[in-house]
Amino acid sequence: MGVMKLLIVENNTHLRRSLKCLLLQIFHKLEIYESTNMNDAKALTDSIQPDVVLTNMVVEGDSGLFFAKQIVNNNPGIQIMLVTRWNILEYRKIAREISSRISIFTNDYDISEILRFLKLVKLNKMEQRRKQLFSKNLFKVASPDHYDINIDGSFVLA
Repeated sequence: MGVMKLLIVENNTHLRRSLKCLLLQIFHKLEIYESTNMNDAKALTDSIQPDVVLTNMVVEGDSGLFFAKQIVNNNPGIQIMLVTRWNILEYRKIAREISSRISIFTNDYDISEILRFLKLVKLNKMEQRRKQLFSKNLFKVASPDHYDINIDGSFVLA
């Protein structure tokens, strides 16, 4: 799959940098971009096309749901992870109405939830890539008539 790209949108510098350091220790193939506000994050999202955008429900007075709606409408394939400490059913309803690519987590920056989400996105991308390769017939299965067996037991295509 290559490198997964993550954009963290958070105005708390200490939290943003701590999260970045921790995630880079766990995921070796992860490019992390940072933004402190929604306006910069929108421009950055358009230019880098991250796989995942991780943001708080509110960043400097801007709505995370409104931001998420703009992202999913303009950037197919990007997953949004909204974190909040408020478990409000209305947030979940609005997010579901906008897109299935928006997930809301109510344990404010719970690292285990973030890790599970990123792993799921990575697995989904790997599966999409596998389907893409097989659909282009880049991997062809050889029938028994098309290979020989060497003395050492290895197979050679005939």
